[in-house]
This record gives sequence, structure tokens and C-alpha cells, in this order.
Amino acid sequence: MTRIKSAVEDTLPDGVFWVVRSIYGVVSPNKETSIVVPHDGLWLVVDIKGGEYLTPSPKRASWPELVDGKIFDKYTLEGFAEVEPNDIVFDIGAFVGGFSRPAAKNCKHVVCIEPDPKNKKALEYNLNEGNEEIVRSVAWKDETDIELQLGHDPTDHSVLSADDGGTGRSIEVKARTIDDLAAERGIDTIDFLKIDAEGAEPEVLSGIEETEVKKIAVDCSFEREGEATFEEIEQILQQRGFATRRSGEVLFGRLKPESTAD
Repeated sequence: MTRIKSAVEDTLPDGVFWVVRSIYGVVSPNKETSIVVPHDGLWLVVDIKGGEYLTPSPKRASWPELVDGKIFDKYTLEGFAEVEPNDIVFDIGAFVGGFSRPAAKNCKHVVCIEPDPKNKKALEYNLNEGNEEIVRSVAWKDETDIELQLGHDPTDHSVLSADDGGTGRSIEVKARTIDDLAAERGIDTIDFLKIDAEGAEPEVLSGIEETEVKKIAVDCSFEREGEATFEEIEQILQQRGFATRRSGEVLFGRLKPESTAD
């Protein structure tokens, strides 16, 4: 039933969906936890519990995680891979800040990599700790121009194929390696690296040869042409000296004390 509901939502233009949702909110006010209004070409979500944030779409996948902290919790593992006060954090696939916003409250500096211009615009609005940096780019195995395939859901854009089947549209984006992104900022060690690359996680890791990474969280779910990347990512991490643990869709790694970057 949930899949049917999601498929129907995907077929509705954002404006139509917003009208339907607004009517539903009037009819069933006790079931709604936020108010959504158009704002500067995007959508402003005001949560009744407090807080607001900007999102590229009013649909289901774009809102609760910024307020309830579930995305941050998804990418941290207590006692093994946590964001700490002096950490330099890289957020690959930052979307609208579900991970970056709470991370910024707990770390020294966070670099957010997000290729989609609407998502980046929302990200700029949502991050306000003053220790964030946003780069519009794809993290990749080398530096090149690459096509970003656009999904119906803005969380599903991918350099492979969009997870939801896609809209048939794409935009050209500059692809960079994490090594280059770190080096140009004078960073030789990333304390915490979060990766959600919609199936392109192996290519992202291929772009790390010089930079030391101490803790890592990689979304390995079924997004690489319908396949998961757990085995491949775990092999890469273990070869690089990481102890690994899995929780849900995420593979965590922590560099062993005796290991150094290759």
C-alpha cells in the first residue's frame, strides 16, 4: 500500500501535491506535524514542534529528517563511528542537510558536497551554524564533467540511473575527487566521512588515495542498478585498514590504530 501511495505521489506535480496535502491538513489536522508553503521557488517546511527548513519538494521524502534527527542517527554508530567536537566532516550527498545540520552542531567543520542546484539552495538556507561549507559537485573517481540523472524524488538523483526510474532529464555537473576537494582546503585528514552516492559509492572511494579517513559511514542500499554495494565497499574498507560494522543500510568503518592512509 505504501508503494502504491508513493507511486501516486510521484505522478503529481509539486504544486498539485501541495494543494492536496493542504486540504488533508485542514480535514485531518491532528495527523499533520508541519506546515508547508511555497518559498523562493522551493518549499518552506515549518514544524509544529519547532524549527523550519527549505526543501526542493513538498513530497514525503523531503521533510521530517531535518527536525527529528533520524538521518544523523542513521549515519552514526555509538561507540564506533560518531561525530566528535574537533572533527572535520565531509558529507557526500548532503541533499538538504539531514546529516550536515546536526553534524555541524557537534563538529569543528563540515564540508557538504551536493550536485543538484535546488538541493544546494535549500542546503544553504538550512545550515546556519557558521562552520559549514557547501560545494556544488559530484564526488567521483576523477575530475570530469558528468551527467546527473534526475529522479522524480529529489533524493534519487544519481550519476548512474535514478532510483525511482527517473524523469528522463539530466544536468551536467562537475565531478571531483575527495582527494582534490580536501587538498584544496588544506585538509589531509577527514575525521568523519559520510557517503550517500545513490549506488556510486565504489567510485567515490576510488577518489581517495592521499587523504586519511578515520571514520566512515556508507549507504550501501540497493541503488546500484538495483543491487546493494555492501560486499564491495566492505572489501575496499578492510583492505585500507578499517574495522567494519553494519547497521541497517549503512556500512561503518573505523581506521584501526596501526593503519595509515596508503
